[in-house]
Amino acid sequence: MIDPGATLGADVVVGPFCVVGAGAVLGAGTELMGHVWVGPRTILGKRNRVFPFAVLGAAPQSRAPSAERALVVGDGNVFREHVTVHTGTVQD
Repeated sequence: MIDPGATLGADVVVGPFCVVGAGAVLGAGTELMGHVWVGPRTILGKRNRVFPFAVLGAAPQSRAPSAERALVVGDGNVFREHVTVHTGTVQD
């Protein structure tokens, strides 16, 4: 499921059973293998590969999460199976 508010670059591949949240940005050449969850306001650069059951951009595991925080990832990264990467709680 891809939210209508998400932005997908050229040659992005979204596998089966993936969820891409509102305001998420997937850079050109990024591949979500399947069963991947990309949260709202998550920005992935170009040529990232995300393997099954990864969660990117979920709320932080903190007592004081900030709903406005985003997860920003650069280019050319690999996230293997079942990895979780949460948004932060401290301002830049």
